[in-house]
Amino acid sequence: MIARFARLQAQPEKVDRVRRALEDMVRSSRTEDPMLGEYVLYESDDDPGQFLIEQHVSTVEEALDDPDRENQRLMELGTALREQLIRPITIDRYRMIVGEDGPQA
Repeated sequence: MIARFARLQAQPEKVDRVRRALEDMVRSSRTEDPMLGEYVLYESDDDPGQFLIEQHVSTVEEALDDPDRENQRLMELGTALREQLIRPITIDRYRMIVGEDGPQA
C-alpha cells in the first residue's frame, strides 16, 4: 500500500476557513473520485491550524499509474488556500512496510 501525506499550516486568523475547506475536500473526494483512494484529515492537538491529510492508494501499480492525477486534488487545494497558509503545502509519499497483516510485499 502507498500513502501520501500532505502537510498544511494555516495562518492563525485563517484556521477555521482552512479547516472547512479541508473538510469539504475530504468529503467531496469520496464521491467525486473514489479511485484516488480515501483521504483522512488530522489537526494537531499541540498546534491548531497544522493539518495532515493522509491519502491511501491500494497498490504500488495504482500509485505509479498516474501520479499527477493523484496529487492534483491536493495541489489544487494548496493553490486555492495559498493566501491562507503560512507556507506552501508539502506532499510526501510512503510505501507501507508492515501493516496489520504483517510485512507487506
